[in-house]
Amino acid sequence: MADGKHRDDKIIAVHHNDPRFKDFSSLKDVPDHMRLEIKHFFETYKALQNMKVKVLSLRGGAHLLYF
Repeated sequence: MADGKHRDDKIIAVHHNDPRFKDFSSLKDVPDHMRLEIKHFFETYKALQNMKVKVLSLRGGAHLLYF
């Protein structure tokens, strides 16, 4: 994503014991509507600061880490 002229990558994490996400192992597993909600959040979360944000893409990582 980009806010202003700067790229501002984000990482989304969930607790590994959260039963809502137990079947998710990649971005492909995230339902389309949930991806739209995530995109919308990042497009609007800086609105109160009068900043515009552009979501360039949602991409999954090559590795998942569990702690």
